[in-house]
Parts: sequence; structure tokens; C-alpha cells
Amino acid sequence: MTEYKVIDVSYAQGRINWEAVKGNIDAAIIRCGYGSDIASQDDDQWSHNVSECERLGIPYAVYLYSYAENRVMAQSEARHVIRLLKGHKPWSVYYDLEEAGLGAVSCGNADTFCAAIEAAGYRAGVYTFESWFNTYMRGYNRYPLWIAKVSDAAPAVGVPYEGWQYTFHATIPGINGRVDCSRFYKKLWSGAEPAETPQEATEAPEITYGIKTLHHGIVKDVKGGKSTSCKNDAIVGVKIGVSAGTVEYRVHCGGRWLPKVTGNDWKDYENGWGGDGKTPIDAIQIYYHSPGRPYYEAVYAVRSADSNRFYPWVHDTIFSDDDGPRTAGAFGKPFTAIKIKLDKV
Repeated sequence: MTEYKVIDVSYAQGRINWEAVKGNIDAAIIRCGYGSDIASQDDDQWSHNVSECERLGIPYAVYLYSYAENRVMAQSEARHVIRLLKGHKPWSVYYDLEEAGLGAVSCGNADTFCAAIEAAGYRAGVYTFESWFNTYMRGYNRYPLWIAKVSDAAPAVGVPYEGWQYTFHATIPGINGRVDCSRFYKKLWSGAEPAETPQEATEAPEITYGIKTLHHGIVKDVKGGKSTSCKNDAIVGVKIGVSAGTVEYRVHCGGRWLPKVTGNDWKDYENGWGGDGKTPIDAIQIYYHSPGRPYYEAVYAVRSADSNRFYPWVHDTIFSDDDGPRTAGAFGKPFTAIKIKLDKV
């Protein structure tokens, strides 16, 4: 297999002598900054690094370190990159996801950031560590992956990746101190074959869902965005189906989260619906996997028996070992109505 030697650099490497670097690498990935679109968060060496790579004809991509706590902040981070890339043509833009405490929002933020980068005309990808990916992003393959694992053993993430960052301690002429180095397996820069991208979805997906209540049993399915309930009766089962892609969901009842399911069949007691059919549900989490671009997310809300209003809408929840920051409902308060829709990201 052909391998390409790619270094990634930032202000941490100081002033790089790119003339000495050239000839010792195949390409570079340059940090342009971190966080939201604030000029003071531009990387101190961004201008020097990008201008030198362009002057010397060194192929380069860029990356931005993320601090986004939600999709709104991820949008700002995308604007940060797009502002700095005016007049430049990197072969890719990578979203660096590794900040402690933000694992639960990784997939949603990656979708938002990468979609905005692509809309601006650039190729987008995601960077993270093997352990982070397997904890928070397992199965994610909507955008190309660059995976970090300092080891002689290649990353094991269960999906294809285009780059493996295998060391933080490479030595390269022209750079004082150590530098990160990766192996890439496809020549993504000038003259290369086009990068693979997910297939464009031709029709908007449709979501349908139904409920089972404690005293009135199964209620007829409804379609996206509509409220379903039955005489303020506690809901003890929820099933969700989509016309394309996959939906994952889990419910909280009896003081615990039940295993997540992906089915849409009241007769399937293992994977067809969420709930046990007898215990009132007080919270739910949902995540939608789009089949291709454009991407959609699940947006959902519930209403409890003691309220005349729905709780605020909740957007795609990334499942983790804890309850996660985004849950529809309130523990201890059974809900009696639910509505779900798919919104384009």
C-alpha cells in the first residue's frame, strides 16, 4: 500500500524553515486556529506557514481545534476557518475533536462544521483519537477520518480512515523540536483521484412514530412534526421508523435507561420499540443517521402530564455511558405526548 508522509504543525513548532522541510515530507496540515470566529484565536503562525507552503509548492490541508459545546458554536468555528481560507486552496479542512467534556456533541458538531465547510467549496474531514472515536463516535463515517494513535498497531475504529497520526515525536529538518507525523493512504492533493464522498440523498427522509399508553394501549402512528398522545395517559412505549437512513433511540423508565433500539415494530420485543409496555416513560433520547447528503437530524420534544406545554425541542443526542446533555423529558415526570421531526442540518 502506498503511504504518504504528512506532518501537522501549529504555533507550537515556532518559526518553521519550510525550505528545509520541503523534500522530507509529502504534505502538511496547518492549524489555522481554535474555537469560534474570533481573530485573537487565529494560530500565531498561520499566515507564515500557509504563505510558505504556497510559495514552495508544498501541498497543505488545514485544521481547527474545536471547543464547540453545540451546533451554533460549531457554525462559528466553520466561519472561523472560512474567513482565514479566503484566497487559499487547501486540499482538505479537518475538524479537531478532542476537548475534554465535549464528547457527547462530537457527531452533531462534526456534521454541522463539515457541512458548512463543504458549502463554502472545501473538502471536509474529522480528526480525533482512536479512544475518543470508539467512545463517542463509533460507526461515524459521514466524512473522511484522520485518526490519532501513537502505537505500532494501526487504529481499530471499525470504519475506513484516510490518515493515521502515529507519532508526536518525529524529527524533520527545518523544524526545531518534535512534530506530529501521519501516514496517509491516498494522494488527496493536486493531481490525485477525487476523494470519495457519501452519495447525495435524492429525497428528504420521512419519519413516522407511534406510542403505547398505560391505559389505552397502542395509538395510531403519525408523521414528522405532529403531536401524538391519548387523553393525557402516560406513555409506556415508543416506536420510530424512517424512510431512509437509521434512527437510534432509547427511553428512560423505572429509574433507568433501557437499551437503545433501531426498529419500528410493536411485535419485535427486542429491537422494535422502546419501553416495557407497563412502566411510564419520563425521558427519551434519539439520534438519526442520514443515508447521504444533505444531512438531517432528529429534533424532538415531549409534554408531561402536569404541563400544558411541550418542553423545548431537543436535537440529535449522541449516546454515551452517562445520560448525556440532551434529553427530552424530566426524570420522575412521565410524559404523555411526543412529537418528532427531521430537520436539515
